Amino acid sequence: MTTLRKILAIAMAALIMAGSGLAAHAHQGAHAGGTEPGARHAQMHGKGAHGKGEHGKGAREKWAQRKAERQTRLHDALKLSAAQEPAWAAYQATLKRAPRDAAKGAGHGQRVALPAPARMERMIARQKARTMAMEARLPALGALYAALSPEQKKVFDEQRHGRGQHGKRHHGRH
Repeated sequence: MTTLRKILAIAMAALIMAGSGLAAHAHQGAHAGGTEPGARHAQMHGKGAHGKGEHGKGAREKWAQRKAERQTRLHDALKLSAAQEPAWAAYQATLKRAPRDAAKGAGHGQRVALPAPARMERMIARQKARTMAMEARLPALGALYAALSPEQKKVFDEQRHGRGQHGKRHHGRH
C-alpha cells in the first residue's frame, strides 16, 4: 500500500512540475519583448499592427529588388562572354512579369466568400497560367543553357536550384 502511495505521489509531483513548466514557458513567450501572442504571430508572418500582410506595393518592390539582385549575382558568377550575352538577355526578358490587373484579382475577403468549387476553379486557372508562363520561358532557358560551358552550367544549376531561390523554402505562402 505504501508503494502505491509513493508512486502516486511521484506521478502527481511530476505532473505538477510539468504543468508549471509549461505555464512558465507560455507566460514567458507571451510577454517576450513586450508583445502579445497575436502581435508576435503577425510579426513572424510579415503583418503589421492591423494584421495586413506586406503584400502591398512596397513589398512587391522589395521582392523585385531582391530578384534583380539575385539575377545580378548569377550574371556575375557566370562570367558570360560577349557571345553569350544575347542568350542571357533573351532569358531575362522571359522572366519579366506582366503587370497585375487589379480588377481581375479578387481580394482575400472576396476569395473566402466564393464557394469551394469556384475557389478550386480559380486555383486551377492560376496554376494553368503559371504553367503557360514556364512553358514560354523554356525555349529561352534552353538556348541560354546550350550556350554555357560545362563550368557555367554547374554555376547556373547551383545558383538556381541549390543555394539560390529554390534552396530556401518557406513553411507556407502568405
